[in-house]
Amino acid sequence: MELTKDQINSLVINGYTHLPQFAMTEKDRSRFREKVIQENKSGYFSNYELHTDYLKKYKIIDKLNFQLIDIAKQEFNYWCNEVDIYKITRIVRRSNRTEQYRFHFDSHLFTLVTPVNIPKSNNDIENGALITFPNLRKEPISETKNVITKLYYKGCKSKKDYENLSKFKKVKLFNFSNYEPVLFLGRSSLHANSEFKSEDNSPRITTLTHFFDPSPSLSLGRIIRKLRNR
Repeated sequence: MELTKDQINSLVINGYTHLPQFAMTEKDRSRFREKVIQENKSGYFSNYELHTDYLKKYKIIDKLNFQLIDIAKQEFNYWCNEVDIYKITRIVRRSNRTEQYRFHFDSHLFTLVTPVNIPKSNNDIENGALITFPNLRKEPISETKNVITKLYYKGCKSKKDYENLSKFKKVKLFNFSNYEPVLFLGRSSLHANSEFKSEDNSPRITTLTHFFDPSPSLSLGRIIRKLRNR
């Protein structure tokens, strides 16, 4: 399983692409969901075992990873470390309201979002949808530029802020109801999740696989990840 030419072009030009070839099977999603419910997990978990299993089984580490290395060289002139991958399993329950509309840019070049459990809700904007402003900024040419633009958009942290920004900037929503993973340019695309209200009270589960952080070793993003992994 590899990226097609059309998918690569969409990623580079549009800032995102759908990856149906990397979608989990219903059997794998069910296994993942049952394990999370059994363990009563909620929050963010790095290097979660079932997430790692998914990356290996679907050849994401073996194939997609190396395709992204080539794209990073050709498009961003960045030579990647093939093991520079940060894995997060995100488990959100209906009672969790702290994460909605917290817009940010990622520290990594590419972000792969794989849906595991997407509960039904009244509408798309209430199912914890991924909201993106693709290519809102160009790839920062320096860490100073990176920090300045991050701080500039840090004030975007509410539904009203999102609605105001969407009047002037192109916005793309992914509700993942079809369970297709999405790959996007994490450092260029401002993004957040909408509010989450499931009809059956089941958790919303996604895996976030981040590829290649060009930031210096003492950057804020790297420090936060080290603290989170302690």
